[in-house]
Amino acid sequence: DSGQGTFSGFLITSMNGSGGGIIITGAHNQTTFVDCELKNLYSTGSPHEQVYDLPVNVITVSGDSTCRPTFHRIKIHNNDVTQYGVVCQIGADTEWSHCDIYENDARASDGTVMSTGGRSTWHDCVFSANQSGRGTVYWDAEGTLVTDEFRFFDSCFIDNQTVTNLY
Repeated sequence: DSGQGTFSGFLITSMNGSGGGIIITGAHNQTTFVDCELKNLYSTGSPHEQVYDLPVNVITVSGDSTCRPTFHRIKIHNNDVTQYGVVCQIGADTEWSHCDIYENDARASDGTVMSTGGRSTWHDCVFSANQSGRGTVYWDAEGTLVTDEFRFFDSCFIDNQTVTNLY
């Protein structure tokens, strides 16, 4: 909650249980993640009672425009999620660079990356072989400002599938 630390070189994976990886929340949160991997997680999206009832996903980010976590060289792969995507963003302002999001199963979710409001910037990221409900990135922009947007620079979308072409 409102962190400003740097996390580098960690692995988050499941030990035959279900749950998420990271929940980031709070005003003025400037937490940075570098060279990390999140894999083989099963996230239900159920509310976490101890963290403002936020959904439990592989990564959940929630906050106002001052909540600005950054992700650099993050690998997110082979996760199975329901409801709110592999990455769930509620408000906030995230920045991603040189990240790989691949081989995730989010068919029960609207998107592999799912956002309600907020804004996000993606530099040199790869989205590959993901499955999701409506799209690889699903952004509900209702209530956002004119300057809020999801921006992609030099990023690749390769062989991702949505429910409409899976069934």
